[in-house]
Amino acid sequence: MYNMLKRKERQQKVALVNRTPRPLSSLRMLQLQFLDRAQCVADLLKIDGYYKNDLSSSLLLYERHIKPLWKNFTLSIRSASRDDVLKLYPFKEYDLKEEFIDDNGDKKLLIKLLTKHYYNRIVRIFKSIEFLELFKFVTTENVSDRANQILELILNYCNFSVFTKDELLDMNNTGFEINCIILYKFEDFDDYDLLNISRVFNTKSLRKLIILGNIDYLSTNKQNFIFKKIFESNYSKDAKTDLTVQYNVRPEIYELYKDVTKTTLFTSDDNTSNFSFVPNAGLLSPMQLVNVSSNDSENSKTEYQNIEQAEYCVALFMYMKLLNYPSNVTIVTNYKIQRILIEEILRTRCSNNKEIFGNTTPEVKLIEEINGYENENVIVSLVNHKVPNFIEALKLSQSSTLGLYIFSDVSNLMRLKSKNGVNTVGHVFTRLLKSPDARDDLYKLHLVGNEMFDGEKRQSVNADNDKDKFPLYTMESYEHFGNYVYEMTKTKIESLK
Repeated sequence: MYNMLKRKERQQKVALVNRTPRPLSSLRMLQLQFLDRAQCVADLLKIDGYYKNDLSSSLLLYERHIKPLWKNFTLSIRSASRDDVLKLYPFKEYDLKEEFIDDNGDKKLLIKLLTKHYYNRIVRIFKSIEFLELFKFVTTENVSDRANQILELILNYCNFSVFTKDELLDMNNTGFEINCIILYKFEDFDDYDLLNISRVFNTKSLRKLIILGNIDYLSTNKQNFIFKKIFESNYSKDAKTDLTVQYNVRPEIYELYKDVTKTTLFTSDDNTSNFSFVPNAGLLSPMQLVNVSSNDSENSKTEYQNIEQAEYCVALFMYMKLLNYPSNVTIVTNYKIQRILIEEILRTRCSNNKEIFGNTTPEVKLIEEINGYENENVIVSLVNHKVPNFIEALKLSQSSTLGLYIFSDVSNLMRLKSKNGVNTVGHVFTRLLKSPDARDDLYKLHLVGNEMFDGEKRQSVNADNDKDKFPLYTMESYEHFGNYVYEMTKTKIESLK
C-alpha cells in the first residue's frame, strides 16, 4: 500500500499555505463511486461483508477474496480445455457476457481476454481505491471540531500540510508548532493574510519563511507593506533567490529569457558568477537558431511535420553522443505528429548502435510538457505552421541550462516578428534573429573539431584564439551535416571492433 503520508520519522513540519481552494468534494465523490463498485463486486460474488463506507475494508476485500480467487483460477487452468477455462473463471457474474467473447476457440487467446479485458477491470477498481485512500477529508461543519480534525490528520498522517486561506480563518490559535512556512504565490496574499498566519500558528518555533512568487509585483501593489519591508530589509538582502537560474544557466541563455520578461531584479552576473564558461564541446555556441527552409508537410487539417527538421534534430543528438555527451539531451517540438516522426527516426538511426548512442533514446516532448530549466541540452524542432503563443515561446526560452539549438524556418520567424508585435515567438528569439537574411552563415550550424565532452576543450566560448588546435566547420545543409555525422559514426564503430 502507499505509505507516502505516513512518514512520521521526518522531524521538520511544514505548512504550505495556498489561497486557491482545492476541488476536494469531487475527490470525495470519486471515493464513494469506487466504494459502490467494490460493494457491487462483493454482492455479485456473494462475499459476505459491508464494504461501502470504508476504504481499508474494500482493500481487504481485494487482498483476502479477489486475489486468492484469481490465483486459484490461474493454477487450475493449466491442463484445462478451452471450455473448462470459461467455466472455472470465478468472476463470471461481474461484467462477463460469453456471447461477446471472440477467441475463435483458442484457449490462450481466451485467457488473455479474461485477464486483460475482464479481470483487470476489477483490479482497476481497487487500484483506484488504493490511490484515493491517500486523501483524507474533514467532514464536520463545526468550526472547532473542524480545526481539531485538521490537526488530528496532520499528526497522524503527514508532516507536510496544505491550508487554504478560508481554512486558516476557521482555525483559532492552535499552538501547533511549525518549523517552516512556505507561502506559494505570495502576490495573492495581503498583509492581513500574513498576520493571520502568525495568529494561527505558534511562530516561536518558526525557523524559516520561504516566499515564492513574482517579486516584480511589489512595485505595482500598495497592499503588501509587510512583504515590501521583508524584501527591502538588510536581513533578507542575501536571501533572495531567482529560482529561474538556480541550476547555473548559461548567461547567453538567461539573457534570452530576460529579453522576454524584461526582468530587472536580477542580472546574469549576479546569478552566474560561479558558472563555468567552458563552451559546449564540438559546438561553437551554446545557443543557436539553425535555418531549415524546406516546406512543412500537412499530415492532417491541424497537424504538420517537417522531415528535414526531424532528421537534423536526430543528427545533432547523434553528434553529441559521439562526443560523449551524457544522456541528458531532450528534443522538443510543437506537433504530436512531428514528435512521432522524430521518435521513429531515433529508433531507425540509433537502435543498432546502442554502445554509442545508449540503450534509451532521448525523450521527445511537446512544448507544453517542458518546465523551466529542467533540461541541460535542448534540441528544438519548431514547425512553423503552428505559431507558439507567448507562454509557449517563453517556455522554450527557459527550457535549457547549457545548450539550446533551434531548427526552424528563419524567414517565417522574421515575418512573425514584424507582423505580430512583441508578444510572439519571433520576439522571444529576437536575440537570435540578428540578420535579416535567412541565408546568412549566422543561421548555419557551426561545429568545432578535436573536442570531446569529457576531454580537452577550448578555454573560452570565443574560439578565435584556438583555431589551429580546434578548427571550425560550417554545416551548409542537413545533407552536409548528415554525411559528417555518418562518417563520424563509421569511424567510431571501427574503433570499437
